[in-house]
Amino acid sequence: MLVVAERPGIGLAATRPSLWDHVVVRARSFTLDSELARGVPPEANPRLALRAQQLVGSRSRRGLADGIRRVLADAERSGAERPRAAPVCRERVQAAAAELRALAGRLLSPAPLPARGVAQARMLLSDAGGPLYRPGCPDDLGARVAEAVRSLDPLAAWF
Repeated sequence: MLVVAERPGIGLAATRPSLWDHVVVRARSFTLDSELARGVPPEANPRLALRAQQLVGSRSRRGLADGIRRVLADAERSGAERPRAAPVCRERVQAAAAELRALAGRLLSPAPLPARGVAQARMLLSDAGGPLYRPGCPDDLGARVAEAVRSLDPLAAWF
């Protein structure tokens, strides 16, 4: 697999990630996802480019959409039926249900999607300190989900 990334003294160039790059990307996926979600361009370095390719793949996007659907289902269950691991903030999820469904639908789109929006979706699902899981988090879940949906607009990358 080739990735396009900035190379010192060369500019943008296609490169083949090394085995070590793959190891580092796996170990630092949360950090790389955070950088992509903040808007660091994937071509900034080969590891970001590799992570972006992984995120925008259909398997990753399908997994994120499934995760969002599980979150919505968990929020509908009563306290006794809810899973014990990483319980979601039920009220916040129910208030942002329409936005979450839109996000899952956008992730399942067959069209190519910007890595930034996919990374934002992954950060929402994987950040235990974020508004999806932590009641005291000051971030607004609906606003964060709406931002991810906007970032998944292929034209958003250009404006």
